Amino acid sequence: MEHYDERQKLERGKAFRWGFFASILTDAALCLLTTYGVAFTPYTLFVFAIWPPAAVCITQMILRDAYEGVRESGGKIGITAAFLCGLLLIMRTVARGEALMPNGVLADGAAILCTGLCATLIGMVYWCKQLWDWLRQKEA
Repeated sequence: MEHYDERQKLERGKAFRWGFFASILTDAALCLLTTYGVAFTPYTLFVFAIWPPAAVCITQMILRDAYEGVRESGGKIGITAAFLCGLLLIMRTVARGEALMPNGVLADGAAILCTGLCATLIGMVYWCKQLWDWLRQKEA
């Protein structure tokens, strides 16, 4: 596996900065929501605090070409599996007709939907970036 060069380290730092800002904004939004009476199950609160900032950080690394190991076939299989699992979670939540907010409490169905959306977003960004890079390389 290749080692990161200086540019990749700088780009990773920028991606982690975006993830950190997303974490602060997510936590602030969750704090405001709970202050104004929106209740969360513990699992849902955990997922909402973790997945969106992680998705921001990962997508930034993909867009900035600052990731290692994903270009190899094992990494491509892993990210494709995560993408498909995300789609499966979305379809599961919709097919079951799970209530996202029964009795005014954001329930585990909302957490599962959030997980699915974030995993799907990451996979879509990765494969769109791969297509974009392939098209640019083909033009050159």
